[in-house]
Amino acid sequence: QVIGGLCSANQGAAGAASYTLPTGTALAAALPAAFTTSDSFYFRIVNISTNAAEIATLVGDTGTTVVGNATLAANNATTTANTIGTWLVRMTGANAFSFYRVG
Repeated sequence: QVIGGLCSANQGAAGAASYTLPTGTALAAALPAAFTTSDSFYFRIVNISTNAAEIATLVGDTGTTVVGNATLAANNATTTANTIGTWLVRMTGANAFSFYRVG
């Protein structure tokens, strides 16, 4: 889903949830061999939950680091802002990636 560029969050259970990124090793293995340090791509998450309590948070794993606001509000009548997040995913080294929040 990360490489595809779009992921939707809809966790249910009337509570917040964390969405953990793949490891840097797994992400590097899934990318083309020509993808190298300083190369980048965009990744977007949309929180489609309509329950205000269902906040989604992007969390890094080994080799993946989230930079900036990692929280996405639910998409309901009271929390319509910050329901979509865009990250620039940049390879920073061997099996290492930074996810920079850009929108």
